[in-house]
Amino acid sequence: MAFDVNILRKQQDNFEKKQKFQGDKADEGVERTNTPKKKPRKKEMLPEIKE
Repeated sequence: MAFDVNILRKQQDNFEKKQKFQGDKADEGVERTNTPKKKPRKKEMLPEIKE
C-alpha cells in the first residue's frame, strides 16, 4: 500500500501545481489529494462534512 502512495507522490510532479487529485483512505495526508470522509458508525454525518 505504501508503494502506491510513493507512486502518487512521484506522479504529482508531472502535473501542474494547481492540479488536485481524488484519493482514498490510503492516500490520506498526501499533498494536493482530497480523500472522502466516511459516516461515523451508527451516527449521522455532519453537514459540514457532507459538502
